[in-house]
Amino acid sequence: MHKTILLIDDELDVLESHRLLLEAHGFAVLTAQNGEMGIQLAKNYDLDLIVVDLLMPGMNGFQVIENLRFSIPNNCPIFLLTGNNKEAHQDYARILGANECLQKPLNFDEFFAVAKNYCPMFDLPLANYPIKSA
Repeated sequence: MHKTILLIDDELDVLESHRLLLEAHGFAVLTAQNGEMGIQLAKNYDLDLIVVDLLMPGMNGFQVIENLRFSIPNNCPIFLLTGNNKEAHQDYARILGANECLQKPLNFDEFFAVAKNYCPMFDLPLANYPIKSA
């Protein structure tokens, strides 16, 4: 059975590149271009991981995480993806319920190394795949 990941990011090129790489690794991937759509998908699907961008129009990543923690089971890990490496942002995301904070552009070596702590399916050999996003 495929593990299902939800990607929430307002940048279509980021969504598409991440979706393609994760699907190449055998994951089922859902995408949402805004927080509201992402929350709806999270409520309607059984997810194994949610990755949320911090800076989006409308609901930002903090608001999405806070909403998700009140509307879906707490056992679904949520990763915040941000281009800002301020420790205060990472601390706040964790207070709201994010399990991890990852830097943008996403380094897939780091992503899979961290994700396997939450789901054994993420412990995959990566040597055969391009793993850095542009």
